[in-house]
Amino acid sequence: MRGFLFTTALKSLWKSPQRTLLTLLGIIVGTLTLVVVLSVGNGVKGFVLAQLGSLSADSVFVEVQAPADAGNALTALSIQTMKLRDKDQIEKLPNVQAVSVWYTGQGQLKNEINDKITTLIGTNYTYTETQNLDVEFGRFFTESEDNLSKRVIVLGRTIAEDLSRDDPKSLVGKNLKLEGKNFRVVGVLESQGSQGFIDPDSIALIPIKVGQKQLWGVDHVQAMIVKVKDIGLFDQTSWRIKKILRRNHNIDDPKDDDFRVMNYSEVMEIVGTVTAGISLLLSVVAGISLVVGGIGIMNVMYVTVAERTSEIGLRKAIGAKPSSILWQFLIEAIIITLIGGILGVLIGLGITWGANQIVNNLGYDLVLSLTYMSVLGPLAVNVILGIVFGLAPARKAAKMDPIVALREE
Repeated sequence: MRGFLFTTALKSLWKSPQRTLLTLLGIIVGTLTLVVVLSVGNGVKGFVLAQLGSLSADSVFVEVQAPADAGNALTALSIQTMKLRDKDQIEKLPNVQAVSVWYTGQGQLKNEINDKITTLIGTNYTYTETQNLDVEFGRFFTESEDNLSKRVIVLGRTIAEDLSRDDPKSLVGKNLKLEGKNFRVVGVLESQGSQGFIDPDSIALIPIKVGQKQLWGVDHVQAMIVKVKDIGLFDQTSWRIKKILRRNHNIDDPKDDDFRVMNYSEVMEIVGTVTAGISLLLSVVAGISLVVGGIGIMNVMYVTVAERTSEIGLRKAIGAKPSSILWQFLIEAIIITLIGGILGVLIGLGITWGANQIVNNLGYDLVLSLTYMSVLGPLAVNVILGIVFGLAPARKAAKMDPIVALREE
């Protein structure tokens, strides 16, 4: 019986292809929007996580921030209270394995082959340990080179290739001009791949004291990553870090903190909140599109019922049950939404694939990815839409008086 109803529904839809196509358009647009929204949500989450670089579960992230009651007059960029002495004291905590600091600026690197404007990071010798990075050619600068303010530099893979005509190993041991000063290349990092707005393959790393004294004229740092030995002691270690910073920065009230201390789980919680908010906002937009498409289906089904009044009366007159009439029109609505959903998913997948190609060609690793639920979810939503918006017209058809319906002939 259900097979007969299904076949009848398909024939009915085929009789009015133009109307069916126009009805499908609303569902297709809503579905492909939902598919793209879900892929963007997954992509944005991956993109934001990439901004965290190599931050791992055993890391505590410390950065400068304006105090809560500072208003708009003070921003994080103007905070200059985080010093190397903070790093030195935090390193002495019993649960701390290593601490790296950084200060970010820009500089022009130049040799006889090329010159490049690049992002400079002033840091200390433990940077590769806290960031889980490896040096492919040469080495990272040492503790003594850091302390003695030696003019040494470690290059990201891309910047090294640009300065060496694709032979980065040849740069190790040679001098480069950085803002007019000679710096000896001691190493080239392994390729990390693009991580959003800052490409780690296109940076250059120098000892923090060299950068502070000889390039930027500052005595502060912008952030630190603290690698701990036992992640079970995160809370205790974070509390001790805050205590050191408040003492060194002459802060009595936590409301006046000019820094923020976060462990990995807190960072992940913030990322989850941000991406969930973005996904929710975009899903609302997609939901509105689907509801509009569903209303279109309801209107079309009402028109279909009105056009087939005499058919309904005839079927009832020869013994068709109201449930059969209801299912016939309900199946029609579900078929429309399901076909629209399938087409919408396929088009959405195509758009996602095309967007990935464009984004990757621009040099970003923003991957718009889809899970099985990202595909099956929209299809399930479309079936529900067919039931919800097709039920009222189907019930109207099922409740028709056969005598009144036949008079419509």
